[in-house]
Amino acid sequence: MRCFSATYADFQALVLIDAGLSRLILFTFPVFVVLINAGLNRAIPGGLQILALLLAYAGLVTVMFQGGAGTSLESNVNQAEGISWAMVAAMSYAVYLVYSQRVMKYMSSALFSAASGSFILLLMIVFYLFQGSPDLSYSAEGVMWSALIAVLCTVLPFLLMHEAIRLASAERASRVALAGPAMTLLFAWLWLGRCCYRCN
Repeated sequence: MRCFSATYADFQALVLIDAGLSRLILFTFPVFVVLINAGLNRAIPGGLQILALLLAYAGLVTVMFQGGAGTSLESNVNQAEGISWAMVAAMSYAVYLVYSQRVMKYMSSALFSAASGSFILLLMIVFYLFQGSPDLSYSAEGVMWSALIAVLCTVLPFLLMHEAIRLASAERASRVALAGPAMTLLFAWLWLGRCCYRCN
């Protein structure tokens, strides 16, 4: 349920704000993992962890307020709502990771990935069907790309993330996951840059 709420909040944020800002906020989830673990263990985070949290939020605040001048009231309201949804997604995902660390003491990472993914899929289908009259007319190419993205960009990363949590901890795994935005930029430059070069 926690990962479903993170997924739903993430999609709501993407409707309202830029994908770059949404990803930036979502990737503050290690901050919440540290705070949750600190509360559960009744221990104050170390100095380096606190410094990392402050730097993360300083960068986040800088980006959020960048270019705010000259925007309409409606645009500001939408951005504030989108930022709120992205924060909910980050917090929900952090709770999910901490919870998964405890559950995986009793089951393998593969089994947990399969169970959690299947449960989220079921909830998404039910939620989708309750949206009125769903449009189920998809092309074969669209289904193929959706399946490929689901496997490579969701199933495999979640399996690896759960295995990292099982072997290390949710806190350590989430810190390593902070390399995600940098790697996204690198692969976007390598892939899209070459594609654009070929198009030109």
